[in-house]
Amino acid sequence: MKRFTFRPVKTSIIGTIAGLALFQTYPAFSGLSESARDWYVTCNDNNYCIAETSGTSADDPDMQFKLERSNKPNGKVFVTISPSLKLGLGMRVEIDVLGLDYGVFGEIKKIYKGNEMAFSGDARRELIQKLREGRKAQILIDFGGDIGTVIYKVSLSGVSTALMLMDEAQQRLDRVDAAIAWGGEPADSLSIAREPVGDEVVGEDGHEDQSEKPVQQASGNVIIDEGIDTSIGSGSRYYTAADLPDAVAMPGFKTYQCDMETPMEGFGAIGLGMGNGHALYMVPCQMGDVNIEHYIAMLGPKHGNFANTYEFETPPDFNQPNRSTIINPDYDPDTMKLFATTYHSPNYDCGIYETHQYVEEEDFFELIEFREKSSCDGKNTLPENFPLVWTIDEMGQ
Repeated sequence: MKRFTFRPVKTSIIGTIAGLALFQTYPAFSGLSESARDWYVTCNDNNYCIAETSGTSADDPDMQFKLERSNKPNGKVFVTISPSLKLGLGMRVEIDVLGLDYGVFGEIKKIYKGNEMAFSGDARRELIQKLREGRKAQILIDFGGDIGTVIYKVSLSGVSTALMLMDEAQQRLDRVDAAIAWGGEPADSLSIAREPVGDEVVGEDGHEDQSEKPVQQASGNVIIDEGIDTSIGSGSRYYTAADLPDAVAMPGFKTYQCDMETPMEGFGAIGLGMGNGHALYMVPCQMGDVNIEHYIAMLGPKHGNFANTYEFETPPDFNQPNRSTIINPDYDPDTMKLFATTYHSPNYDCGIYETHQYVEEEDFFELIEFREKSSCDGKNTLPENFPLVWTIDEMGQ
């Protein structure tokens, strides 16, 4: 991957707007290099455009955060993360827009040339809109092992200007596929005085504009490259205990004696709408290397002013008591299933994967499936593909 040396090229919003008003008489672009507040935009001669800024972290000072797009009509926008620390398949990556209770996360399924991973999707999807609305973002990469989770901070000041420059360079002004300057023109239409530059291109860093989805959610088989809607209906995120409803935070302090500050700052608690005025909260309680302990709480009319907390079963022949916390949970609102993954190794190559079904009538979680890969053999296997040890169907036999 090319590392940019940032050059202070001054530009102004006024100049950009004036230029847009005259776009029909512009000559065709032959490359672009221009700053946009804290971002820097470059387009090559084929108008493959990259907007880039640097991330800051004491553990890894050389991370690059990029928006990339080819000149293809309706081309995807890749939100690309490139640290100097080596990425690996299966690592969890999270982007959170600070102050907006919005974030996306996923497991790395593909690593591109230059040690890069990418969230891909439509140019006007919610992730792009939230990056435009925010002022700062926080990026978390769980490298595992001795490194653990590294948290980067990036500036979002200039994202809209950068995308506007990309729209202009790629001749998308007034087109339906523009990221910023969208209008009613077809995606493959050109302005009057412009000619296409080069053929449809493949990104110079290997991000083909294709249907492949490089990032998947850690559990539940849900593809999340288009971003997660984080209204309370489907995934609000809280980074301090003070941000949680008091009734949800209280069990963490009084019942579970959680050390909440560190895991909440690093991973955040998640609130999910359950319907009928109820919300489920997954709250990190204790920090760990790869296993983050959570408690689960629900607020809603049937619980009054207090949050209900839950216990979790193990298979009957294990002869183990119910647990009050759960490891690395992930909830699917569509199926009302709660997944939990406990890793036996920092390499994520072995462990336990549980599926608990929420039974609404009785307000409890019932264990329905238990999987375990006991051999830590260095081969990465999706937890949902671990060998099946027990299923509730056995109870009827």
